Parts: sequence; structure tokens; C-alpha cells
Amino acid sequence: MITSFALNTSKPILCGGNDVKNQEREQWHSGANFFAFAPGKIIGYERNNHTVEELNKNGFEVLRAKDVINNKVKIEDYEKAVVTIHGSELARGGGGARCMTMPVRRKLL
Repeated sequence: MITSFALNTSKPILCGGNDVKNQEREQWHSGANFFAFAPGKIIGYERNNHTVEELNKNGFEVLRAKDVINNKVKIEDYEKAVVTIHGSELARGGGGARCMTMPVRRKLL
């Protein structure tokens, strides 16, 4: 479950959407391991297409990391965005975006 606390809402967004089989599959593939890098901005694996689709249904614009890196889109132009990364090799280590950023220190908002 992904919760938008940074946006002062607590509506749950289900990992894998509403289908139990998709939920189980994407939980095992780091679908619940997205990382919030700014208020309303998260990053996670593109292969979790049901989770990404659910985020999109809940107002998150879907942006490819490749497009952000190559300055084709500006993350600052979006209030809510999910940046999707291709990461088949990264996942072999058993972690997702959140795991690969630990520990992180941030300024208090």
C-alpha cells in the first residue's frame, strides 16, 4: 500500500491494484518498495505495471526515468509524479528503489 501522506491525504493506493494475483506478484517484485524523493514524487520499477497504473488512476503522472535524465520532461512541472526505472538487474539483489537509498538524511520540511 502506498499512502500519500506528503500531500495530506491518507487514501491507500494498493500495490498491484485491486486484483489479488497482481498484488501478490508485484509485492514479490518490489511493487511496494517505491521511494518518495520529494512531496508527491516517487520512483519505482516500471515492471510493476499494475501498481504504476493504479498510481496513474490516482493522479500521478507517469514519467520514464530516461526522459527525466535526458531533460525531455521536468519533474518540477508535475504536482504528483511516479518516475519509472528499468531495473531488471537491480532487482536481482532483492531490493527496490527504497532499499537502495537507505539510509537517507533529509532536511525537515
